[in-house]
Amino acid sequence: MPVVLIKGIFKPAAGIPDGDTIRFAPFNPSLLLRLEIKSKNPRINSNNGTISLRYEGIDALEKDAVESFASQATATNLKLLGLKGVNDETEGYILASCVGTNGRPISFVFSGTTDEKDGSRIFLNPERMKDSVNYKLLKIGLVYPLFYDNLFPELRETLASTTASVRESGLGIWPKDRTKKGVTWRGPRSLAKLPPIFPKLWRRLENYTKVRDFKHRCATLRYFQEYLQTKHDRIFIVSESRFTSLARIVAINNNKISLSYLPEDIVFHRIL
Repeated sequence: MPVVLIKGIFKPAAGIPDGDTIRFAPFNPSLLLRLEIKSKNPRINSNNGTISLRYEGIDALEKDAVESFASQATATNLKLLGLKGVNDETEGYILASCVGTNGRPISFVFSGTTDEKDGSRIFLNPERMKDSVNYKLLKIGLVYPLFYDNLFPELRETLASTTASVRESGLGIWPKDRTKKGVTWRGPRSLAKLPPIFPKLWRRLENYTKVRDFKHRCATLRYFQEYLQTKHDRIFIVSESRFTSLARIVAINNNKISLSYLPEDIVFHRIL
């Protein structure tokens, strides 16, 4: 996968880090303009020179979820980067190909230094990806896979097979994951009490409780499919080689909601 190597300093105190996000101060901010940009330009903080990164290929539980996995993922993220805590800083680099809709580089994140030239265009293969913090968080079961269509198949396949292995081994979130088995919805107040589920689905439920057209009706899941259709989440089901939408693979039975496919079997269309 063609990516740009950008060196800098990880500065978690410049923002609010979590399991798949951290603030990063590039040594040469102009290198961010070498990334594919089709929407918002990179959002660099003019006061501290940092930008928020979005980790490629993974998705951590939201901090408001019931289990402690979100805080564990955050702490482990910092540790893997070589940081002693939120107020620490350390050198590292990212390998990125694009900037997302919110102005964040979608990145594979690496601790330490490299002799490669800052701004180099390189090809990221699965072996090198395994050195990334992204992969290490997935391998110990603290994050879910989250794939978009700009991620090259050989990288996605490696992340997917690792996810299946970690699930089978019962590590991290997986023994308590209810994505396919389903969770019971009891209105907005139940959101923070739900067992772990695919974070993308959790966020859609959270937004369902906030959107003006739906928040007065969100005590039940009766209108959730209608809400999902407004999001236009186009996806590809790998095992069936077909395109569909997120709304069509969400199963709702009275007040129980689940996904019909495993997270690693789903590839989202990324709108840049």
